[in-house]
Amino acid sequence: MRSEEVVLSFSLLLLSVPLLCFQICLGVDTLKGTQSITDSGKLVSSNATFELGFFSPPGVSGEKRYLGIWYHKLEPQTVVWVANRDDPVADSSGVFRIAEDGNVVVEYASKSLWSSKLEPSSSTNRTLKLLDSGNLVLTDDSETRCLWESFKNPTDTFLLGMKMDATLSLTCWRDPADPAPGSFTFKMGHRETLVVENQSQLYWTESLDGSGTKISGFLGSDTSLLKNSSNLSCLSSKPYNKKERLLMNSSGEIQLLKWDEDDRQWDKKSSEPASMCDVYDHCGSFGICDANNLNFLTCKCLPGFRPRDEEIRGQGCVRKSTSCIDTNVTFLNLTNIKVRDPDEMHGSETEADCESLCRNITITKCPQSQCQAYSYSSRAEFGRDDGNSTCKIWRGNLSTLVVNGIGGRNLSVLFKRSDIEATAKSCDPCGTYEIPYPLSTGPNCGDPTYNKFNCNELTGNLTFTMPGGNSYEVTWIDEDKRVFYIKVDDSYSCGSRNQNKTPKLPFSLAEPECSKIDGMIKMKWAAAPEPPCRKPPDCENRPHSTCMVTSDGGHRCLCDSHYKWNPTVMICAKG
Repeated sequence: MRSEEVVLSFSLLLLSVPLLCFQICLGVDTLKGTQSITDSGKLVSSNATFELGFFSPPGVSGEKRYLGIWYHKLEPQTVVWVANRDDPVADSSGVFRIAEDGNVVVEYASKSLWSSKLEPSSSTNRTLKLLDSGNLVLTDDSETRCLWESFKNPTDTFLLGMKMDATLSLTCWRDPADPAPGSFTFKMGHRETLVVENQSQLYWTESLDGSGTKISGFLGSDTSLLKNSSNLSCLSSKPYNKKERLLMNSSGEIQLLKWDEDDRQWDKKSSEPASMCDVYDHCGSFGICDANNLNFLTCKCLPGFRPRDEEIRGQGCVRKSTSCIDTNVTFLNLTNIKVRDPDEMHGSETEADCESLCRNITITKCPQSQCQAYSYSSRAEFGRDDGNSTCKIWRGNLSTLVVNGIGGRNLSVLFKRSDIEATAKSCDPCGTYEIPYPLSTGPNCGDPTYNKFNCNELTGNLTFTMPGGNSYEVTWIDEDKRVFYIKVDDSYSCGSRNQNKTPKLPFSLAEPECSKIDGMIKMKWAAAPEPPCRKPPDCENRPHSTCMVTSDGGHRCLCDSHYKWNPTVMICAKG
């Protein structure tokens, strides 16, 4: 009798084994139509690179459970895909399975929280498999074709082997503890570009023409950016020995990350936007972002423009003259300027033809339309021997302007002469800097006692020369406050008593105690004295003044008796 009970018990145990296999508890890589995964179950890819199961984000209790894929046995846990990101399981009772209609589903309390959203099917031959590439694929055994895959339905992560096309997008987590969709989305844009959008508004963009960053390089590899990949089997995804991924994070950065086996951490190889200057239209229309001043004074207006809002930088700029630009126009030639894509492109044999096209658009079409700027590229720049050179035209407002960045171009901006030619012999602009009177970059403009500035017309760089002859890059000029900033290196001692490193009148340190802020020194200049002159006719446009000898032996338009020089408006005022 005892032996019969043992045989019966053993027989019942054998019968129960298939029942146990309906729920996957061990690390297999495949889920059949009759099986399911509960909170403690998992799938592990064949070479143990990726794992699928239920998880809770860091800092979140088990009351919120999500079905996801992460790197197997990698600490900290790195999740690369989430199914029910909008609708977490409330406790440990979630189920992941292939439903009766053939869809892959996450269920809780007999309710579907997430589905692959395929057309209903009565097929019972469907198989779900986690590949070594991290791709989760659903196939029909009888048709040997892929019905659904996670690589075509990503969340916030792009893995090697995925195919970047117009249908794919990455949307960040709401925050590091909440996988729900956040504000930022990464995808392909128009004209072969990559874009990041912030709540559907353009936040960052980059061309895929081969001149971009490591981000586009990663996507442009032979494993990723394949336009004609529809015939490739999802099951052919190969494993990759290196752990690399592209992450759209909740701060708005699209990051290229690579796992460091020695330090056991993710290293950031690239991140875009790399700086605030790379954020689309960060400084507003006609505002220019200086990549050299990222932690300082970032936005300024192009010469001939003024801030739209004097109190708030970054709101853009408007032309000083609001009337339609007439025939009395000129072009300010800027170098190494990044700008948004042009509105038009034309064939043009010479730069003169390109300039003429821009000028004629403004004269004949204003106020309905006008040319804001042009950029000419000759065939020689591209090493071409055939075809026309290119004339790029901007009709709309100039946005996303960046100076001192990478990948800039020459840009010629159209102005009214009156907007950039100030009174009292002001110097011509230097690059993106207006040179306010009395500052001088040469003997024939400004005030000669302020001639300590030098303009490199090829690069548009402006420098200030100290008494000892050392020159320092000028990074900012504020005409209203009569201050400017120079960039110094670590060898510059702010408290130095070396007279060669201390400015002399009419220049001085702007603060009583010199201090370097982000490598910048704040300088100021004294109010302008009466304008210089050589002979009496030079003062004819200066009412109530006469060209006379000064105490230093020079000549200036000194105010007549009963009049006093007003340096703010630069006139001889009665007083």
